[in-house]
Amino acid sequence: MCAHVACAYEAAEAFFISDGDDWKVCDRYADGDRAKMSITFVNDNGSTETDYLDATGGAGSCAKGGVGVNIPEGHKVTVKVWHQNGAVGTPQDVATATGTA
Repeated sequence: MCAHVACAYEAAEAFFISDGDDWKVCDRYADGDRAKMSITFVNDNGSTETDYLDATGGAGSCAKGGVGVNIPEGHKVTVKVWHQNGAVGTPQDVATATGTA
C-alpha cells in the first residue's frame, strides 16, 4: 500500500510506504536524467531528518530506502521527487506530497 505518491511529470516517481517506513524512487523516462527524491520526517529522538535517494540506472530503474528507520506513527512525512542531469544538476519538475506515517 502506498500512502503517498509524488510524480515529477512522468520522468520520476517516488513512493512512501507507511507500513514498514520504506520508500523508493523510480526513473520512468529515458531522458538521460536521474530520478531523485527526498523524504523529511521527525525521527524517534525528535529531530527532523531528511534522507535523499537517487535512481541512477536509467529508465525503469528504482532505488529503495528506509531500512532500519522507524518513523513514529502519526508523524508528518514530506516526500519530494524530481529529475536532474547528473549528481549536481538542476532539479527539474519538482513535485511534493505530504502525509503521515
